[in-house]
Amino acid sequence: MKLPIASGLLLLGSLVSTEVHASRARELILGTGDGGVALNGGSFLFDHGYNIFYNPAYINDFNHWGTIEKSNAPGGTAQGGIFDSLFLISYGVFLNRGSAIVTVPGIAGGTTLPYAVAPVRPFEFFVGGDFGFKWGLGLSYAGARASSGNSSDLSVHAGAVIGDYEPFFTIKPSGNEPNREHYFYRAGLRYRWGEWVPYFVAVTAGDRSTDPNALSALKEITYGFGFTRSTRVVEGVKMNYGLSYYKIADSGGPAQGERKILPLDLSFEGALNEWATLLGGVSYRLLDRLDGLSSADNTTGRIGLRLANDKVSLEWALGKNLPDNGSEQPDSLDTQSIDLTNGFFTAANVTFRW
Repeated sequence: MKLPIASGLLLLGSLVSTEVHASRARELILGTGDGGVALNGGSFLFDHGYNIFYNPAYINDFNHWGTIEKSNAPGGTAQGGIFDSLFLISYGVFLNRGSAIVTVPGIAGGTTLPYAVAPVRPFEFFVGGDFGFKWGLGLSYAGARASSGNSSDLSVHAGAVIGDYEPFFTIKPSGNEPNREHYFYRAGLRYRWGEWVPYFVAVTAGDRSTDPNALSALKEITYGFGFTRSTRVVEGVKMNYGLSYYKIADSGGPAQGERKILPLDLSFEGALNEWATLLGGVSYRLLDRLDGLSSADNTTGRIGLRLANDKVSLEWALGKNLPDNGSEQPDSLDTQSIDLTNGFFTAANVTFRW
C-alpha cells in the first residue's frame, strides 16, 4: 500500500513544481493565451518564470534559478538568464532574448515595419521585492551601429501583485533608428479568482517617421480580454485552458484594416513518473476575420517532453519554428513536417534551480 501512495506523491510533486520550469519550449507547447498579439514573452495561460517579461513582480515568486536555451526563432540564437535574491530583494538578468525587441505585430501576422537597422544583443535586468505587496521593475536594451545609421531599443516594464490583483505596464521610451522612431505601450490586469484568472490587456504601438519621403507612419491599437484556468484533472495530469477575444486595428503604413480573433487554448501536462512529463497543447481560433473575411486555418498543435529532478530540468518542443521576426505570432507553426532534420527540436532548454 505504501508504494502506490509514494508513487502518487512523486507524480503530484512533479507537477506542483512545474511553475519553476520556464522556457520558450513550454510556452510554445502549452500556449500563451493572447493569440500572439499582446505579449512578447510569458503567458496568460499558466504561471511560470517567463511571466516576468510582462509583469516583473512575478520575480518574487520565481528566483533562485537559471536557464540556457536554444531555439530556431527568433534569430536562431541562444539565450539565457539567471535569477537570485538577497534579503527581501529579488533580481536577475536575461541575455539575448530576441522577443525583448518589441515592434508592431501587424494585423496579418509577422512584424510590420521592423527596424531597418535591427538592434542586436538584447540585455534585460529585473528587480523586485515583497513589502506587503509584490512589486517589480524590468529594463531591456538593445542597439546597433551600421554604415546606414544607428538604432536603439529601450523598454521599461513595471508590475505588482496586490492581493488577487496583478496590474502590469510596459512603455518604450526609446525606439530610434535613422529617420524613424518606434513606440510601444501596454497595460493590463489579471485577477485571481481561485483557479480562474480573468484578464484584460490593451496595447498601442507604431512608428513616427521623421523623413517626409519615408513610409507612412503606422499605428496599431490592440485590446483583448479573456479568462484562463489551470487545474488537475486526475492524479499526475494538469490541464490549462483559456478563451479570449482580441481586436487589432492598423492605420497608416503598408497594412491597414481590422482583425478580430477568438482564440481557444487547451494544453496538458502528464507525469509519466517522478522525472519525466509529457506536454501537449493546441491553439484553435473559434473566430479569425481580417476586414470581415475569414482567415486561413491557423490551428496549431505542439508536443514536447520535460525531464527533471529537484535541481535541473531539460525541456524541448517538437515542430515548426516561429517566424524569424522576434514576435510570438502562432501563425504557420505547423507548416513543416516533424523529423530528425526538419524542426525536430524547435526549442530546447536546460534549467537549474537552487
